Amino acid sequence: MIKRSIVITLMASAVLLPFHPAWAETLQESVQQALVAHPSVEAAQAGQDVAEQDKKEARSALFPEFSANISAGRIYSDSSTTRGLSVSRGAAYSWIGEGSATLTQSLFDGREAFNRIDAAQARGLSADHNVTDIREGLAYRAIQAHLAIMQAQATLNKTQSYYKVIESYLERIQLM
Repeated sequence: MIKRSIVITLMASAVLLPFHPAWAETLQESVQQALVAHPSVEAAQAGQDVAEQDKKEARSALFPEFSANISAGRIYSDSSTTRGLSVSRGAAYSWIGEGSATLTQSLFDGREAFNRIDAAQARGLSADHNVTDIREGLAYRAIQAHLAIMQAQATLNKTQSYYKVIESYLERIQLM
C-alpha cells in the first residue's frame, strides 16, 4: 500500500512539474545550431588560420631578404673651437646623410628552412584535425542531448498515460 502511494505520488509530481519544450525540431537542426553557435569551433578555426599563416612565414625563409637604411639630418654648432676657428661668427650648420641597402640570401642552412616548413605543415595538419575533432565531438554531444530530450518527452507521455490508468483504478478502489 505504501509502495503504491509512493509510485502514485511520484507519477503525479512528474505530471504536474512544469517543463519547457526544446525548440530544435529535428536532430539535424540541433546539430547545425550547435556547430554554428559554439565558440570552441570558432577558436579551433582561428588556430587553423594561424597555422596557415605559419606555413607562409616558414616558406619565406627560402627567399632573399632585402633591407634598407637611410638617415639624414642637419647639425648646428655654436662653438668656434669645434670648427677650428675657421668661421668668423662662431656658429655654423652642417648637413649629414648616409644610407645603405642590403640583399642577403642564405646559401646553406643545414636544411633548417625545409625542416621549419615541414614542421609548419605538420602543425597545419594538426590544426585541421583539431577542427574536425571539435566539430565531431560537439555534434556527438548535441545528438546525445537531443536524444535525451526525446527520451524524456517519451517518458513524460508514458507517465501521463499511466497516470490516467492509475486514476481510474483509484476511483474504483475508493468506491470499494
